[in-house]
Order: sequence, then C-alpha cells, then structure tokens
Amino acid sequence: MAVDARKDVFEIISTNSEGIDVLLETSGAPPAIDQGFKLLKPCGEAALLGVAPGPFTFDWNHHIVFKAAKVTGISGRKLWQTWHQLRGLLRAGAVDLASLVTHHFDLEDYEQAFDVMISGNSGKVVLFP
Repeated sequence: MAVDARKDVFEIISTNSEGIDVLLETSGAPPAIDQGFKLLKPCGEAALLGVAPGPFTFDWNHHIVFKAAKVTGISGRKLWQTWHQLRGLLRAGAVDLASLVTHHFDLEDYEQAFDVMISGNSGKVVLFP
C-alpha cells in the first residue's frame, strides 16, 4: 500500500492492517521516519533512503531493538551505473519522465520556484538559466 505522507499515514495504515513489512523512507523528515518505524512490523525491514536535516530524537529501543528490525542505509556503490542505465532508457524512449515535471521557472524566479516546492503542490520543479 502506498500512502500520501501529507495525510495521517499512521491512522490510515494502523486501521487498515497489522502494520508494514517494509519501510522505504525517502523524505528524511524526522516525523515521517518516526511514523514509518512505528508502523513497521516486528522483524520488518527498513531502507532509509532520505537524508535527515540533522540529528533528531529517535526511539532506538522500540523502533529497532525490540522489533528486531533490519535497517539498511543508502550506498553509492552503484550510483554511476544506475545513472548510466537511466540515461540509456531515456534516450531509447523506454521511459518518459515528462509527466513528473509540473512547473518550469526562469532561474531569476527561484524564490517563486522554492515557494511552489515548499507548498507541497508540485512534482518536479525545473529552473532554466
């Protein structure tokens, strides 16, 4: 089940299931990380792909130790390989990412572009020189 993190994720999942087997946390937002681990089933797996803005309080005992959670962070070992693979897919026309771009701005309008991103009402925002 994919859930919009702008909604009350905890309420949606906790009332519709026993929890989640796998957590893919991509935002790095401390509240989202906390909610994700609260919803993770015992012996669940968590892949932390987002980067937090800095240190934050985290319930290590309940979120990891007592759940026997398996936690994996990101690794850049295949970073270039995956970029080259994606470039090949894009050039071949096998993948079309155009629908992800929701806004275009001139570089000098960067403040407006950031306002749109922060609002949460955008997909990919592109700035042009």
